[in-house]
Amino acid sequence: QVSVSPAPVDSVHNVVSPVKLRAMVQSRHPGAIGDKTSGGAGYGDPTTEACVMKVLWWLKATQSPNGSWTNRRDGGTLANTALGVLTYLAHGEYPGSPSPYQKDFGPVVKKAVDFLINSIQQNSSGVRMKGSDGNEYAFLITTYALCEAYGMTKNPDVKDAALVCLERIVMSQSST
Repeated sequence: QVSVSPAPVDSVHNVVSPVKLRAMVQSRHPGAIGDKTSGGAGYGDPTTEACVMKVLWWLKATQSPNGSWTNRRDGGTLANTALGVLTYLAHGEYPGSPSPYQKDFGPVVKKAVDFLINSIQQNSSGVRMKGSDGNEYAFLITTYALCEAYGMTKNPDVKDAALVCLERIVMSQSST
């Protein structure tokens, strides 16, 4: 049952979970540019950060003009684009971020997020993603990427898109 007094959308952003997974090192947070890969506190080092940066530059170089990334083998454009967005966000890269690479990576993230938003189709039969192969993974990972993007950017267009997708997920949940 839905709460009569729902919490704000960002209310769980910095909540410390009572569940601790040994292999996990706290969650990412806005402005955490490379803090998990550049060393310190027992994880990452400059070599790790260099590898991550190489991936980010490669993603930038291989992004399609429409903002997507396509798997040439089997399509996978939506899921690949969502994963690309998540890769940048995990490093703390987004439009307007405090990153020294913001001018390079901010536009890449914006184009990719815009591609995801423009992929959403609403009609009388519900919500789906344009270009989806019917694989629900693409819808779910796209929704996740939109939620993360909203959490870091507070862009109202991203919020609206994420809410449309989240509503479909919630309404499709079985009673069990």
